[in-house]
Parts: sequence; structure tokens; C-alpha cells
Amino acid sequence: MRLMSAFLALFLLLDGALLYKVQKNIEGLNAGGARVSELTPVPDGAYLKNISLGQASLLADILWLKAIQVIGGRTISPQKAKWLYSAVDAALTLDPKFWYMSEEGGVFLSAACSQYRFSNRIFRKGFDNNPRNWRLPFYLSTNYFLYLKRYKLAAYYMGRAARLPGRPAFVPLLASRLYAQAGDPRYGLELTEAIYENTRNEKIRKALLERMKQLQVEINLDALGKSINTYKSRFGRYPASVRELLAGGFIKAVPVDQLGGKYIINPVTGEVSNTKLPRRLMIYPKGK
Repeated sequence: MRLMSAFLALFLLLDGALLYKVQKNIEGLNAGGARVSELTPVPDGAYLKNISLGQASLLADILWLKAIQVIGGRTISPQKAKWLYSAVDAALTLDPKFWYMSEEGGVFLSAACSQYRFSNRIFRKGFDNNPRNWRLPFYLSTNYFLYLKRYKLAAYYMGRAARLPGRPAFVPLLASRLYAQAGDPRYGLELTEAIYENTRNEKIRKALLERMKQLQVEINLDALGKSINTYKSRFGRYPASVRELLAGGFIKAVPVDQLGGKYIINPVTGEVSNTKLPRRLMIYPKGK
């Protein structure tokens, strides 16, 4: 029995030293964001919980504080985004009820890092542990609709959010309209605006604001595309410019460009583009 006690004490001492080392490595990150080479890999959350000596919540807090420091860095590389996912995932294992980490970490991975699958894993893990939190399935729905184009899953999670207590009145309305407006950038803009209004992190808000501008340009491109087709059906050719559409009365005014670019029409193909949005957002036709 004495030998077993001594063995247990030695095991706790060694694991305690490892835990301390992990903590000090994490603390090595500075507020401006560490270089990729300085980001110590985060061990699996279950392992950290086993060696936390009853301080799992404290270790989760430490991980989250350092994750916030990475979030506050000037640039977020794919390597940093992967580290951020690992840190938040481990912290959620250490403290499953800390749902705020799921919300802010997931939104940041999506809006600022374009790491949608990492983001969804964080949202799902948070929702599994906090099944009465409407915000997490709402954000999952938004990712599936806006970025991954998985409309059935988007509708499913919006429906889950609509049935939960505390959700705003607009959530059931969004759920009921989601299938009918699948692929419509106007619906995507409405979703993004809802997230923007419910987010306080300024860096995330800045990324969401940029996304809203892109969606507004996408709405304008869709409208111009319809006018171009009408022009073609009347004159048998495509217009050479947006001004030509305006002069012919096919549009009431040249759309305001939220991004500060210009709308360009290819007179051969009729394709319309924007100089500040060289690649169209992946918005599919309605009903797809």
C-alpha cells in the first residue's frame, strides 16, 4: 500500500510538472500574437483534464485567455487558425459548459479565418454540451448556408435554434424562409447582419462588416445580370457598360459599390463582375 502511494505521488508530481510546462508554453504567447514557430501544440483536451489535478476549469481559462491573445493578433495565418481551433477544442473538453468559447471561437474561425469546418466542429461541440443554447445552432446554420452551401443542414440547425428558449423572434422567421431563399444573397445578408448585431468582438465585427459589403455587391451583380439579359432579349446583343444599361432605362441608377470598385460588363459573354470582388461569392441559384 505504501509502495502504491509513493508510485501515485510520483505520477502526480511528473504529470503536474508537465501540466506546468504546458501552461508556461501557452503563457509564452504575447498579446500581439506569437510567431507560428512559437505556437506550442496543444495536447488533447482529455489528456489535459486527466493531469489537471482538479483544476480543469482553471486550465480552460488559461487556454482561452491565450486564444484571445491570438485572436487579437494583426494577422491570422492558417497555422495560427489551426492552433486556435486546437486550443478552443481542448478548453471545451476541460470546461464543457463554457459555451462562450464555442460562440466567439467559432465565429472568429469562420468570419476572420475562413476555417468553416473548424468553426463547425467548435459550434457542434459547444451545442452538444449546451443543448438549450440557441446561438450555437444558429451559427451552425449560418456557416452551412453562407459558406458550405449545405442548405438542408442549414435549415435543420436553424429549426433547432427556433425551438429553443430565449431565441429572438426573427429566428423562426429565418427558419421558415431558409429553403425558399436558398442561395439568395439577400438572405445571406440578413443572416450576416443578425450575427453582426449579436457580436461584440470588434475584430469579428470588422470581418462581418466586410462580408456584408461583399454580399451587397453580390446582390447588385445579380440585379445587373437580370437587366443585362433583358437588354440582350430586346437588342440581340449585350450592353458594353453599366452606363449603357442606365441610358436605355434598364436600371434606375448605377448601383452604389460598397467595396469602392466598379461594375464591368463583358460585351461578348454578358458576364458582369466587380473590380473589388474578382471572384463571385459561391451563391447558388434559388431552390438548388
